[in-house]
Amino acid sequence: MIGVCVATALGVAPVGANEIAELKAQIEVLQERLARIEAEQETVAEMAVTAGDKAGSWKLPGSETSISIGGYVKGDFYFDSSKDLGAAFDPTSIALDDEKDATDDDGALGMHARQSRTRFDTHTPTGMGGLDTRIESDFYGDKSVLRLRHAYG
Repeated sequence: MIGVCVATALGVAPVGANEIAELKAQIEVLQERLARIEAEQETVAEMAVTAGDKAGSWKLPGSETSISIGGYVKGDFYFDSSKDLGAAFDPTSIALDDEKDATDDDGALGMHARQSRTRFDTHTPTGMGGLDTRIESDFYGDKSVLRLRHAYG
C-alpha cells in the first residue's frame, strides 16, 4: 500500500500484471530480432572478399580458392612509306624500282595488339598441397581474335 501511495505521489501509475507481460513479450521479440541480425552479420562476414594466398590475389567468398586476373596490352604501330608490307615482313613483297607505280608512294599505316594477353589464375589448398590453374589468352591468329594460349592445372 505504501508503494502505491509513493507512486501516486510521484505521478507514476502503478504497473499492472498485463503491462509486465507485454513488456516481457516485447523484450523476447527484440531478443529474437537481435539474434537474427547477428546471424546475418556472420553470414555477410563469411562472404567478404579477403586477400588470397598468392600475391595480388583475393579469395573467392565462401571458399579457400584464391583468384587473380592479369595481363598486359601491347600495341604495335608501323608505317611503310613506300608499300603496304603488312604486319609480317616478306622480302618478296618489296617492289623493285622499275616495278613501282603511282600508288606505291602513298605508304601504309598498320597496327595490331596481337601480343596483348589476359590471364586468369586460381590457387586452391588441398590435402596433397596447392592446386594451381592458369588460363591465358592472346590475340595472335589469322583474324587477331582472342585465342587460348595456355590452360593448365
